Amino acid sequence: MNKLKQLIFFLIFFVHAFSQSSTMEWRVLPIENLPPDKRAQFYKILCSTSGSVILSSTHGLIRYQGFRINFPSVSILADDNLPIEKVKDPHAEDGIKSICRGAGSNLFFLTSDGRIYYMKESLIALTGYSDPPLYIPVNKKGKAITSIWADDDGDLFVGVQNDSLIIIPGAAKHSPADGEMDSSGNFISDKITKGLKKVFINDNPWIYKFSKDIINPHSILLATSVGLMRLDKKTGAVVLLGKKWDKEIITTSILPEKNGTIWFSTLGQGIGLYDTAFNYSFYNGNMNGLAINSFCKKSANEFFIAAADSLPAIFNTTNHTFSFLNDTIFKKSKNSTTDIQIDGFGNLFVLKGGAFFYTNSFSESKKFAETRIDSNAYSPFIFDMLINGRPYFEMIKGIDMLPGLKKIKLKYNQNQLEFSYSLIEYWNKPNTAFAWKLDGLNMDWVNMSQDPQDKFKARLIPPLQPGKYIFRVRAKVGNENWRKQEAALIIIITPAFWKSWWFWTIVGVLVIGLFIFFYKQHISSVRKKEREKIVHERELLEMEAKALRAQMNPHFIFNSLNSIKSLINKNDNEKAAGYLATFSKLIRTLLQNSDKREVSLFEELETCKLYTQLEKMRFGDKVNFIFDIDETIDLKDIKVPALVLQPFIENAIWHGLVPKESGGKVTVTVEENKGTIECVIDDDGIGRELSGKYKTQYEATHQSKGIGLTQSRLELDKLLNEREDSIRIIDKKSDSGIPAGTKVIISFKENEK
Repeated sequence: MNKLKQLIFFLIFFVHAFSQSSTMEWRVLPIENLPPDKRAQFYKILCSTSGSVILSSTHGLIRYQGFRINFPSVSILADDNLPIEKVKDPHAEDGIKSICRGAGSNLFFLTSDGRIYYMKESLIALTGYSDPPLYIPVNKKGKAITSIWADDDGDLFVGVQNDSLIIIPGAAKHSPADGEMDSSGNFISDKITKGLKKVFINDNPWIYKFSKDIINPHSILLATSVGLMRLDKKTGAVVLLGKKWDKEIITTSILPEKNGTIWFSTLGQGIGLYDTAFNYSFYNGNMNGLAINSFCKKSANEFFIAAADSLPAIFNTTNHTFSFLNDTIFKKSKNSTTDIQIDGFGNLFVLKGGAFFYTNSFSESKKFAETRIDSNAYSPFIFDMLINGRPYFEMIKGIDMLPGLKKIKLKYNQNQLEFSYSLIEYWNKPNTAFAWKLDGLNMDWVNMSQDPQDKFKARLIPPLQPGKYIFRVRAKVGNENWRKQEAALIIIITPAFWKSWWFWTIVGVLVIGLFIFFYKQHISSVRKKEREKIVHERELLEMEAKALRAQMNPHFIFNSLNSIKSLINKNDNEKAAGYLATFSKLIRTLLQNSDKREVSLFEELETCKLYTQLEKMRFGDKVNFIFDIDETIDLKDIKVPALVLQPFIENAIWHGLVPKESGGKVTVTVEENKGTIECVIDDDGIGRELSGKYKTQYEATHQSKGIGLTQSRLELDKLLNEREDSIRIIDKKSDSGIPAGTKVIISFKENEK
């Protein structure tokens, strides 16, 4: 770990030293003094649209961007004192040999053992790659995958040594991570390998390089070990361009022109040209056996050349001359230039003797660069983040690299943030300025001071409240205005669950649900009570009709009329008239109250008095009636069921006093007892026990149904009107235990509202 820290320190130190150079000379990737078995060698260069450079090496993929160089493992190139060609690397044949780009930032790369891996460009970091290899079916005996490439349609092309060309349509658009391992440990992805096609080529040539065909958009150009070839994607046909050469010439790289001519590099014949007349020309600058591994555009009539056994050079397409780039720094590595590329910034990158050299001395060549840098590459980039003082990858699972990340979601307690950021051109450190702001806090741009330590970081010490924020960084170099391109990271801090909208939505739904539930229960209960009330009212009406019919016993009416007739026959007109007047008042009162469910207690007592007057006229001194009414009670303000007292008085007369030889008296008392009005009907008759024995003697002359009906009416009235009416019947006895009459207590009490 200490050696890794030293390596990173030297990398940053070198970039800083490079930024101070005003002559823009060549530089080599710096290293520290580590044992030779820890040193890496580079094979291929891939310039990225994001402004970074991806390098394949003996130690995996290495990503160079701005002042940062990410190693997948502890690996170095050489040290300042030891020439690279003297470094003996036992792992020189290991690592990654070829790289190609898929859709977006997807990368496919080929390892030295012939396996193809997939990775996102942003994942190239110190941890290396972890995705399983994509299984490509090839004949294992003496054959291996030698090259890979993806076209603009997302089709993946795989060259197999001494065998065939494999085309996987759309493979570069997908992620192989959707597949699964087979029993042999091969990673199978049906989404990737679906539609896989094998194209067999005569003579089984090796394919070193692929290129799009500008003239024929449905064709692909192939640089092979037997010359230039063209592949028709639709038919799968492969044809040799021009006639077969009389000797073996290996083509290594291709650069087609818009006019139809094709420039290509060879191993032994220098630069070749295939023109529209189907003729070949070769240029080697009078250097027999000139081998070129790759080349790229420098200007309209110049190429940068990667000479296989020499220094990098510039080839002039007009006079066909070679100019070698002779710099003392190239003495650090042996004369074996394997790759040369230029990016959209005009930076030139060279791999020579396994070493990585770069310069911006040819910045005017950027308009000819094959890789067009995305406009966002000129913007700053956020490369690190601390959450509550801890690295973001420890706090948030599933995020490996910040560059390219557009949005991050944090918990409510992950709200103290610190960002580190930079710029591709940060090697021009003294003239680079940064500013940052956080949308959502109503703040202005914060311009960073010239202190190098402060320029890297933006600290948001005050804890952020839940909400949506956008952290922005802008930059400028020299006297230019602030660049429009900005680094922007959307930060969403979610509230605690008890403060979130979904929590209160659930609470609201539950409350509403409970309200609806209890409301429906209430409605159901009310409707049930209404139904019961209707049933009870119907029963009450029937009982009231029965009570009315049973109120005055037919014998009582018949006897009353006979008594009047007898008085008339005796010419006792005055008594007959009094009898008749009382009888008519009683009948009129009964008829008036017949359609009333409730009457005042005053009216009810008046009806009972009329009834007792008639019975007194009939039985004479045998029965006496006493009405004891509490004068403090407002009888007219108390409502009672109509015709409720008379049946009990009638029952006292016929079942208590009539069977008694000496007769007796009935006392009707009305009094208030603790807020309840009590109507007491007290007789001194024979009592209910003896009345039951004598019943058969007089039931033929009197049948009273009023008591049972009245009790039922009171029960129904209690349910319908929520009254607390009650009836208590007390059998009185003397001190010696002899029945001494009956007391009926009828209580009326309105429920408190």
